[in-house]
Amino acid sequence: MLDLIKSPERKSKRRKIIAVVDLYKSASSPPVGQGCLLDISIGGASIESDVVFQELNYIIINIPLSSNSRYSIGGKILRVENLPLHTFRYGIKFGDLGLMDRLELFRKVVPLLLKKKK
Repeated sequence: MLDLIKSPERKSKRRKIIAVVDLYKSASSPPVGQGCLLDISIGGASIESDVVFQELNYIIINIPLSSNSRYSIGGKILRVENLPLHTFRYGIKFGDLGLMDRLELFRKVVPLLLKKKK
């Protein structure tokens, strides 16, 4: 059975996934660091990192799928939570994804990440 999280105010169900991701401030910039992807949905994701971002910053998450394949998706930080040891948990809302982007995310990316988790 899939791990799904849905709170009453959340529109999309999130899938719990643990994956190391690269974080970027823009598509043309070098990575600013790494983070740990905790969960993902069509609407957004939750990430933990020691990289400092502010609420409403736009970031790009680069998810490794295999040794030569990556998936990038951008979003706005809507929630910042301070954790112990100078770590932060970020709630990220993706921009409006088109049908093809949603299909790619949940037919290709999430199943590959779930395989890695096992």
